[in-house]
Amino acid sequence: MDIEDLFNETLALEESKDEPLVIPEFGPCSGEGGEQSSSQASGGAGACCSTKSLSCSTLCDCETKAKPVLIPQKSTEIAKKSMCFKCKVKPPSFTNKQDKVCKECFLDILIHKFKSSLRQNLKIWKDDLNLICISGGSNSMALLNLLYISLFANQSTRKMFFRVHILYIDECAAVYGVDEDVRKRNIDFIVETCQRYNFTYTIVPLESVFDIDIEKLPGLDMRVADEAAAQLIGEERKRDEIEHSTPVGMEEVANRVIEVTDVQGKREAIRGIMETLPTASNFREDLILYFKRWIIVDFALKYNFKKILFGTTGHKVATNLLAQLAKGRGASIAHEISYIDDKNFNGRITFMNPMREFLHKEIALYNFLNKVDIIHQKPLAQLLNPHTTSPSFASADLLIESFFDKLQDKFNVNTVPTVVKLTNKLQKSINMPTTPYPFCPLCMGVRDQVNNLLEMGSTIKRIQLNEDGSFAGVQAIERPEEWLEGAETVGRALCFGCKRMVISSYTVEKRQRFLGLLPKIVMQNCERLNAAEATASLGGVGASSV
Repeated sequence: MDIEDLFNETLALEESKDEPLVIPEFGPCSGEGGEQSSSQASGGAGACCSTKSLSCSTLCDCETKAKPVLIPQKSTEIAKKSMCFKCKVKPPSFTNKQDKVCKECFLDILIHKFKSSLRQNLKIWKDDLNLICISGGSNSMALLNLLYISLFANQSTRKMFFRVHILYIDECAAVYGVDEDVRKRNIDFIVETCQRYNFTYTIVPLESVFDIDIEKLPGLDMRVADEAAAQLIGEERKRDEIEHSTPVGMEEVANRVIEVTDVQGKREAIRGIMETLPTASNFREDLILYFKRWIIVDFALKYNFKKILFGTTGHKVATNLLAQLAKGRGASIAHEISYIDDKNFNGRITFMNPMREFLHKEIALYNFLNKVDIIHQKPLAQLLNPHTTSPSFASADLLIESFFDKLQDKFNVNTVPTVVKLTNKLQKSINMPTTPYPFCPLCMGVRDQVNNLLEMGSTIKRIQLNEDGSFAGVQAIERPEEWLEGAETVGRALCFGCKRMVISSYTVEKRQRFLGLLPKIVMQNCERLNAAEATASLGGVGASSV
């Protein structure tokens, strides 16, 4: 057979693929003057006539047989499409984005994506020491379960061999005002969960933020290291990558619930500083988040944790992208919503988001299938504004989050993944200040300058009227310092977003109370920042950031 005959034979086979097949056993007889059946032609089983010349008689049982059944070749392809897109064997149980997937494959996909994120994006390898921060919500508890499966579960995929320690910050009583029984129940839940997963844990109250002191731990100074110090820190990081960091003094806090002195007084201080801020905003939620971040940093530096993992999901990344822009914190977005954020403290600690590409639906299904329990807590905005007519309880974060949830569920399943991929293109080093203290002492974000008075708000300070009620004139704000009347010194050290937080305390008395109740660590960094910039301005090296 030459090449041309082989080519023609291949074409004939391809043309016959879509033709229906006739099952031979059920082929009819030819009858008089008719063509023979496929059974007679092949001479196989099912032939009812003895010779090709004879026709069927009326007594032949061929008349009782079924008609030919046509089975197209493409039916098997349709059957495969109705199965799980990954294994092609089991019927689908869920629809993840645009793919129909069964339960087993869905769990395998999420576990594989989580492990890949740890290895490729976070560079977490064997024997690495990681601090896992949880709040008891669905995202952080899913993170805890994924870590357990990656380390201990008997899965078909290979295990990982890094070390973890769980940190839970108790904020129930100070922020949400729950009674002592609910607080103890939440703490017992966290303890039982960590013991079931065989993880060590530490529970720290939010009131401990007032005990953080830069004199006790000099590493909390936010000053940018000079060339010699930066070289030492770089050598320390390289040594940790090779030898892996070891916890220091962990026997003091391992598997313990930390107690603080004068807890009631510090709890009242937190409530007092929250009362100076308006309820119809995110300032209170943001302030509590910054307090928790300082507790995490203090714990990590004190006990030598280099990597800190959060349960931030794709919906949270997309929400923060718009919310931080609306709050005037756009200079820090690229750092805070990326996989790795190591801008603070000269890179000695790193904030990480391993679940950055997970969706709310994936987390909910994962927790449901694995029976993961969570702590149910209403948002603070809902507790503060239960009867408001504003959408999403007057919370910008909740409003933007619901916006993305509706787009993801009802419009396009690729909305949030597209936004998350877009954030990967943001540049981190753009517009970084060159001052000795380029970061805000309160939120640890980038300190950006005020380029225009209108950025802060309306420049009208007060409207003057005559005795008869007629318009007399307008007293306008001429300098940025006037926005921070009563808080000029500390306000100069803050970033734009935190300046807006101080300004939201509309009266001078509230602003002074706000500053008077701030934790000691924030005020210490503000004083050092102002002193360093005053020295630099006197020496002609640089100017202060207002």
